[in-house]
Amino acid sequence: MRELLDLADDRSRSCVAVDELARAHLADVDRKIAELSSLRNELARLLSKCEQGSIEDCLIIEALGQQG
Repeated sequence: MRELLDLADDRSRSCVAVDELARAHLADVDRKIAELSSLRNELARLLSKCEQGSIEDCLIIEALGQQG
């Protein structure tokens, strides 16, 4: 956002630079939302399979261990 505000310092400048920067930010936000949505879905899936057993049988802990 700071970059967008910096562009506002030159009022005679074309909006093209602002539009390009805003589109890049929008794409970044969309990517982050997709990643978070995927994470949310995976957590929901794991929770739905939770059997309230012990930690040694915990699918969430197991999944985290596979990430490393």
